[in-house]
Amino acid sequence: MARSLVEPEPLTLESRHGRAESIERLRRAARAFRAEFDGERVTIAADSAHLEARWEGGAQDLRLEGQFVPGRKTRLALYGMSLVMTLLIAASAWLVLATETGSARFLVPLFTGLAVLGLPFVFTGMASVAEADRSRIRKALRVALQDEEERFRKWDED
Repeated sequence: MARSLVEPEPLTLESRHGRAESIERLRRAARAFRAEFDGERVTIAADSAHLEARWEGGAQDLRLEGQFVPGRKTRLALYGMSLVMTLLIAASAWLVLATETGSARFLVPLFTGLAVLGLPFVFTGMASVAEADRSRIRKALRVALQDEEERFRKWDED
């Protein structure tokens, strides 16, 4: 799951409308997000998801092709965590090898070990938030381009 934080994810959506109408419908759907339109290129961003797409095909087979790329904030958070963990591990090693006694010699390695054990939960949470944002963008695009139902449909229980 953490891999989804750093690897691009492709997206292809066929439109059931003409080019001009598809672009206008996409503009309306993207109002809920930060969106930029530059000719054939479209960039849509939510808090943890960033879609870079372009229009492909002609009048009969118009489609939006792109990929979700890791957001800048996500990359910075991962780099920051990597730096902090490297410093914690180095400090722990230095304190364990030091001849002095004190509470830091025990507490810093303990905190480092707990942080290492907690990182998978942090990454899972970050990946879940990113996937939720990607899902919101995908749903908005499907509603705009493929006339999918806008609301969640509950299954009828028989």
